[in-house]
Amino acid sequence: MTDNTARKLDTAAPHEPAPRVVYTQAPVLLGVVQELDAARTRALVRVGALASWAEIDVSVDPLLLEAARERGSRVVLDTSGGAACIVGVLMTARTLEIDHKGNLEARVKKLVLHAEEALIQTPHSFLRLRERASEFFGDEVIVRGRLLTRIFGKTIKLN
Repeated sequence: MTDNTARKLDTAAPHEPAPRVVYTQAPVLLGVVQELDAARTRALVRVGALASWAEIDVSVDPLLLEAARERGSRVVLDTSGGAACIVGVLMTARTLEIDHKGNLEARVKKLVLHAEEALIQTPHSFLRLRERASEFFGDEVIVRGRLLTRIFGKTIKLN
């Protein structure tokens, strides 16, 4: 370092540190849901070793919180307003998403759905599954089998 550089550094204004914000509690915390109240408007959340009741923001789906409780997933708590409020769930696995055009596309190894009734519908056809009936409807219903097509039933009725 030259003498001129040393003089410039010495004469420079002293650096003043920026004011520091010290939180008694962080404004955003992660916790684990222990239980939900009957109305599903509050949840008992454990943050570290402490557990307390927190309000659930209206934008959070209570069934998502129930799933987080079952899996032990972390929830996001906002404490900036004083009392803790659950504002989301920290997702750690991929989920099915609908794109901005309204399309849902997924490649999965296995798909299992459990429902009392299922309906897949287009403007001119549908597949409905309910109780003991499966219904296919369309202007044209096509059943294909590369080698063999089997239809089993005690009674087969054709119109």
